[in-house]
Amino acid sequence: MFAEFKCRCGHAFRTHIQNAGRQIPCPNCLTTVTVPAPEAASVEAIKSAATRPITKKEPVRESDATRQTRKHASEKSAAASDIKRSAKAATSSASRTSKKLKTEDPSEDLFDLSDIGPLEAPEQDDGDELYELPVSPAKKRRAKAAAEDSESDSKKGTKSSKKPKRDQGQNAPLIIGGVVAGFVVVAALGFFALPPLIAAMKQGGKIVLPQEFDKFEDGEIFFRCDYPRGWQAESRGGSGNIPPSVRIEHGRIKISYRASNSGAAMQDMAQAGANMTGELPDDQKPVARVHDFQRQKFSDEMSNYAEVGQVEKIETGWGEGRMSLFSASGSFGSKIFGYRVTLLTTNFQWNIVCQCPTKREFEAWKPVFRRIVESTGR
Repeated sequence: MFAEFKCRCGHAFRTHIQNAGRQIPCPNCLTTVTVPAPEAASVEAIKSAATRPITKKEPVRESDATRQTRKHASEKSAAASDIKRSAKAATSSASRTSKKLKTEDPSEDLFDLSDIGPLEAPEQDDGDELYELPVSPAKKRRAKAAAEDSESDSKKGTKSSKKPKRDQGQNAPLIIGGVVAGFVVVAALGFFALPPLIAAMKQGGKIVLPQEFDKFEDGEIFFRCDYPRGWQAESRGGSGNIPPSVRIEHGRIKISYRASNSGAAMQDMAQAGANMTGELPDDQKPVARVHDFQRQKFSDEMSNYAEVGQVEKIETGWGEGRMSLFSASGSFGSKIFGYRVTLLTTNFQWNIVCQCPTKREFEAWKPVFRRIVESTGR
């Protein structure tokens, strides 16, 4: 609810009744005004409404253009009516004269109308002209622009019509040549591309395992392993405090070797203890303990990492190792399936990962992975 009141200078205020009793400055005379209580505000509003002067509405006057249009219409209508009455009177007079001539003297000209004078046909009344409204400037501009556009289009059409038309028969050799060239290209593509395509369809996605292997060696890091012929293999590091690494790839298949110094000291201590106390149990051997420790590290590095089945012992050129099956999430929602292998030497701890993008491919490439790992040594 609002309270309405006025300052003594006549400036009107309107505010919530919750502001009753507060003082506000008048923006007109800068006098401090106190907001009245709701009752006082209502009385003040009633008084101001009673004293407000009543304004009378003036009648709507016609414009000069409307009066002139109406006057012109009435004058034209009266003139048309006079002409019609004159023509009707002349016609009736002519008919009476002809009847009189027929009765008095049949030998005289029955169609002599010389004494009547010329007859004028009544002017046609154009109703639209009486109520024609003035055209706005914007409408005139649009009409002018449309006329100019039509004129320019007609000029363009005239100019283009003056250009000599090319005979359709001249394009026939070009069309025939293009069709022949297209047939030649399609035939060449079919000849060279169709046989490989048919061969690929016959294979039906079958995985063909390699039958020939080469040896990859790096004397600086004392590394050697077998790998399928035609695959890519390279080694890095090994000097300047950079741990060595080896990478073997073929399409979507990847095998990576990464070395570190963390497990080498444990291997030496375990070897010394074994010489003193005898053979250690399998689960107490350094390679088994390091392999179990690396599982947590791989789980932290790879998304949704999980190992399947039991840990398997594997014999390599560097001695006994440990191998586990795993699966994890790859990039863009893909999956990874492969082997995780741990090997220990006197100098390094080697972590090996053999991976494929699908489980079907991994099951097919298992023999190749095992041969590469088992051949690893110095």
